[in-house]
Amino acid sequence: MRDIELIREVRRELEETGYETLVTKNTKLSFNIIARRREKAILLKVTANIDSLSKEKAQDLKKLAYALKIPPLIIGKKGRKGPLIKGAVHERYGIKVLSVETFKAVLKNGEYPIMYVKRGGFYVKISGESLRKAREKMKLSMGDIARIIGVTRRTIYAYENDHMNPSLRVAIKLEEILGISLIEPIDVFKYDEAMCENIKCDSGGDKVTEILLDCEYEPYRLKYAPFNLVAKKRRQILSVVCDICHNKDELSLSKIDVLSKFSRLTKTKGVIVVERDKDIDKEINGVRIVGLEKLASFLEKLG
Repeated sequence: MRDIELIREVRRELEETGYETLVTKNTKLSFNIIARRREKAILLKVTANIDSLSKEKAQDLKKLAYALKIPPLIIGKKGRKGPLIKGAVHERYGIKVLSVETFKAVLKNGEYPIMYVKRGGFYVKISGESLRKAREKMKLSMGDIARIIGVTRRTIYAYENDHMNPSLRVAIKLEEILGISLIEPIDVFKYDEAMCENIKCDSGGDKVTEILLDCEYEPYRLKYAPFNLVAKKRRQILSVVCDICHNKDELSLSKIDVLSKFSRLTKTKGVIVVERDKDIDKEINGVRIVGLEKLASFLEKLG
């Protein structure tokens, strides 16, 4: 199946379950779909072969996710080791990956996956507190449980304090011994701050970035998006999505429409900066179009 067909299929599933979507025309970008339903938004990269997503594109996707605080997901059919496993979460450069079937099950039925694939094995998230309470109720020590399961006492301590996740096999054994459910579903729509812990904002090098920094924004340059830059306000929940033109002749309605819908779905402010037109200052479809010299005053008015 070609990527374009898969994108259409995923978009159809989203819209049938009440999401509003924006689909990018270029399949080679870091994301294909931005979707929102009420307060829930997701950034999606849809590609038949997940290994076609390069590290650079994944980095762009993480920058967007971090600046917007929106979870990214990769949806696909297969990787280099074969078809993606239904009901499991895979990973590509730290970003969660789901098969199309798994994604559909989450959307339509709320069937969240319970296991993730790592180093060739299946692992699960469990409630460490529930494990500890059940163990103490049965008057079993960590050493007792460790001997029965075949792991170390330190491993049980790590499970109970949520420092380590057990394999699926170990989790099932624990549930059998304690007689309770421990395995927790994986919320693939939850934003994971740890995924973006190594993302660094740009430190300058061009006038737009320097103005954003001076106005207490953290700018992130993008190579594989339908706009040039995303920035978030320091210590505030405020982000801008920015495109840069050399002059007003480069403006187009299609460029404005994409930025308008993207900023509306992500609850950000869309801005187009025209570098060589100092007087321009207008708004079209919610997108602010300003000259370089007026960018700082516009940002200050945003808050």
